[in-house]
Amino acid sequence: MSEENPEMREMAARICRDYLYGVWKHVTTDNITLKRISGGLSNWLYNVQLPDGTVPIRGEPRQVLLRLYGQIHGERALEGLITESVIFTLLSERRLGPKLHGIFPGGRIEEYIPARPLLTKELAEPTLSCMIAEKMAQIHNMQVPISKEPTWLWDTMTKWLDTATDILENIEDIDVRHLKNVNVVRAIDLGHEIKWFR
Repeated sequence: MSEENPEMREMAARICRDYLYGVWKHVTTDNITLKRISGGLSNWLYNVQLPDGTVPIRGEPRQVLLRLYGQIHGERALEGLITESVIFTLLSERRLGPKLHGIFPGGRIEEYIPARPLLTKELAEPTLSCMIAEKMAQIHNMQVPISKEPTWLWDTMTKWLDTATDILENIEDIDVRHLKNVNVVRAIDLGHEIKWFR
């Protein structure tokens, strides 16, 4: 929904009044700043800001990220949503992720971190990859009250392997500029790597 949509603005103001504290209790449809953020795969993301000139009185945030869950479907969708909420809460409490300001039916309010997603080429930089790996290790080391059988991960990896195999078998459809990378990937026994990893 567009940030200009009156219903969206009303919903954002109401949720912020209900779940945040301090000066947020007085925000209205007319005085909040609402900006749609692109990048959500299935969720709608909005940056909600206090009116200009408003001074926080109890350390409340000046702006937040409003996450509205998109359509949920599939046989394990609700389970996935519950698991995500539990993990997000624990990451927030342990200061390994954005602060959680509120959970409501249909979404949550999070700390807004002004940032951008990494570019694919940046992910290949050893320094960044190492930093990401260290954070992921901290997260994976956490004791969390969820299923310890990661079926989603293995199912997803198998689907990706099938897709990659199909693409690599049809090499004539691949842009010649990418052939060097394709040959590097083809030299790896990805199926064996997944079995070893598992």
